Amino acid sequence: MTATQNAQGVTVFDGSGQPSFVPCIPGKTSDGYHTIDELYDHRCLLFAAFMREYATGMFCKDRCWRSHQHHDGSHWGGWFIAGMDLPTGTITYHLPARMWDLLKGIPVRERAPEWDGHTPADVLKRLEAWLLA
Repeated sequence: MTATQNAQGVTVFDGSGQPSFVPCIPGKTSDGYHTIDELYDHRCLLFAAFMREYATGMFCKDRCWRSHQHHDGSHWGGWFIAGMDLPTGTITYHLPARMWDLLKGIPVRERAPEWDGHTPADVLKRLEAWLLA
C-alpha cells in the first residue's frame, strides 16, 4: 500500500487499482499514540543526535555535513539537508531550519554533495548494514 498526501487528506493506493481518498490533516493523523508530525520530529532529533555523536569519533568528523543547498544550488525553503557518509553508504535527511543550531559543530558545506540516488529503503539498508558490521 502506498499513499500520497496533500493539505486536505491522503490518497491511498492499495493495489486494487482504485485509489481511495481519506480526508484528514496528514501531519495530525495518529496511530493512537503519536501523530505523524511527532514521529517526524522524533526522527529529525534522533538523526541530529546520531550525527553529533558519530562526528565525535576520531576519523568521523569529516563524514558528517549540513548545507542549506543541494549540490545543484536548489533548496527547500524552511529546510536544510544533512548527511553522513557511513562505511555502508551515504544517508541524508531534510531537516527543518529550526533544527540547524542543534547540529552545532557539524561542518557546514556551501552545497551538499551530489545525491547518489539513494531511496528511503536504501537508507534503511545502509543503516542496518552499518549496525550489523
